Parts: sequence; C-alpha cells; structure tokens
Amino acid sequence: MDGHHRALAAREMGLRQLQAFVLVCDTPEDFDKVEIGLERLAREHHLGDLEDIEVDRSGHHPLIEVTTQLIRRFEGEEAPRVLPRHGPPVPREENRGGT
Repeated sequence: MDGHHRALAAREMGLRQLQAFVLVCDTPEDFDKVEIGLERLAREHHLGDLEDIEVDRSGHHPLIEVTTQLIRRFEGEEAPRVLPRHGPPVPREENRGGT
C-alpha cells in the first residue's frame, strides 16, 4: 500500500529484501472493499507497479542522505543482526538478559 520510495531506493542499491508491516483484517473480504488515500492516489496517477514511477532527481532531500548512510553502515556482518529476514531486530549478545 505504501513504500514505493523505499522499494525504488532498495532496488537501486541492490538490496533484495526490506522489512515491512503487513496489515491483516478479521474479515479479508471487507478489507478489499476499502480504498485508502494512498491507493486512490496511485490509481489516479496510473501507478500499478515500480516501473510506472519516474524518479525526480532534481532536488535533494536530507532523509535520502541519512538513509543511505544507515544502510551502508549496516551492510555486511551487521545487516543480518539489524535487519533480520523475519521478525523484530535481534539484540546484541551483551544486551540480552540472562547468563
């Protein structure tokens, strides 16, 4: 439903996975009947998939630089701990409780 900017940035950086929140509904048949604003906007602009999005690189957004720095920081050995394949982040050994 959202995250096209993250998906495009990840694809350009060669990332194969992203964490995401998946919304569920007790009555899935009703869930599909409701169109949220983001979906309406995408439909109105004929955005069906990532190939339909044109990236405007004329400006600079500070979040892009910060996000890029964070992603590069967690490449390699840090990435699996910080961005696990499934579930919440895995704490460092020294932060875990117990023995």
